[in-house]
Amino acid sequence: MLQYSVKTNNLALFHKCNGDMADLFFAYDGPNYSRYLVWLEVFLTNIDRSHPGAKELLQKGGIAVARSLIPGSLCAVDKTMEETFEICKRWCRTTSIRAQYFEKMLEICDLMDDPDSLKAGKHRKLERAEVKKSEEAVQRTISAIQNCQSFLLEHLYSLASGAPASPEVEFDVLRAEAAGKESKRAFIQDRFVSGSSEELFFEPIKKLKLKTMDASNKTVKLTASQGMVLQYREQSDLAFMLLIKSQNLDEPLNLDKLMRYSLFPVPPCLGTADGFFNKTNKAAMLHYLMEDAPEDVPYPKDAFYIQDGNALFHALMNLPPTFEGI
Repeated sequence: MLQYSVKTNNLALFHKCNGDMADLFFAYDGPNYSRYLVWLEVFLTNIDRSHPGAKELLQKGGIAVARSLIPGSLCAVDKTMEETFEICKRWCRTTSIRAQYFEKMLEICDLMDDPDSLKAGKHRKLERAEVKKSEEAVQRTISAIQNCQSFLLEHLYSLASGAPASPEVEFDVLRAEAAGKESKRAFIQDRFVSGSSEELFFEPIKKLKLKTMDASNKTVKLTASQGMVLQYREQSDLAFMLLIKSQNLDEPLNLDKLMRYSLFPVPPCLGTADGFFNKTNKAAMLHYLMEDAPEDVPYPKDAFYIQDGNALFHALMNLPPTFEGI
């Protein structure tokens, strides 16, 4: 919604989005954004009193900047200022040359709609095929949401891991927006209505320290052969896909029971989810398999041998000083 308000220069929607985002920053302890988004919201709310006539100017095009004729290319004023004034001189001086190189590359690859640059103004994402493709993706998303309105779930689940959230996490996540609104209301009352000193505005903001879904992710620490400690975390949307597909079944899947088992096609200790072997010492597995094998294993007479030269080299003792001697 914030992006849409900028692209369409919609001041009312821009005002609402910044106020709503302040609630979330208060809830999740972002003090700087909390403080200055509230200032912006209060400023826009009272702009008719503090700056008569400014609202009409902003509505005519004061919150976004257009740097091309391409529809939808409007950019927020503050972002444009950062990109324009805070970039090093070398980057600014070479922008035009790099743009020429980029256009020439598109022309060589036959990706230019206007090779003579005479009809600039049409964004490729607005072509008929791209619009149709995007619309089909939107319709698939809407269909998936509509089919999942009858979840048989009693708890909050993490879509990344499929695991149910703890009661503490569930309680904090579900009350986050309301808690942020209350914290913002208290901030406005204390620092704008009751307080009169400028220093009070910059006083530290009390953190709510709400738990997020990230607190439900289980992390396993492993020690590599080099002594380095590695963190392993399950990250996939497989649980979410199972949840979507299960809604079309006569008996939806029981996620509590499903998550007791690994969702990998092979154990993570042996291979990756895309089917490749892990880079571990497989010789230990061979020794285990050969424990009950006879000492002298017969080989066919026409067999040939593959010598591991690198292993043989490292097994040599009393090495000569030169490769020629080896």
